[in-house]
Amino acid sequence: MDEFLYRAEGTLFPQASRSHLEFRLFLEKDHRALEIHFAYEPKLLEDPGTIAVLAAEGRQRFGLAEAPDPPFLQNLLTLSFDDAAGFRGAAHRHPPDQTLTLGDESSPGLSPGPVPRGIFRITLSVHAVITVACTYRLTVRSLGENP
Repeated sequence: MDEFLYRAEGTLFPQASRSHLEFRLFLEKDHRALEIHFAYEPKLLEDPGTIAVLAAEGRQRFGLAEAPDPPFLQNLLTLSFDDAAGFRGAAHRHPPDQTLTLGDESSPGLSPGPVPRGIFRITLSVHAVITVACTYRLTVRSLGENP
């Protein structure tokens, strides 16, 4: 039986870049599989004026020669997972809307197998927030308990 287990949402700002947020939930039972839905927005910064300023700062910071400005810049947030048995994998993907499965048939990059009772940790890695703000939503559902 599917069961809602957890929800988190928030807003991140550029100062949060290169940081991590950790979400913990206690699983009272062993689960056959979990479904994790993660979404954030906006994905792209497309304002040419802001891109020009950020690109110039980057070229100066890293001592790069002049180059054309990119057509857009991207926010990047990724997830990794740990359960009572240890590290279960990372989902370092670029799409801003993702549904992942952790269980016997896990999504690519995640270790297969049931999810044991105990603390389940989700780490949200904030690689880059280049827009004024970036909102995220995270939900976890059980896809069934193990008998």
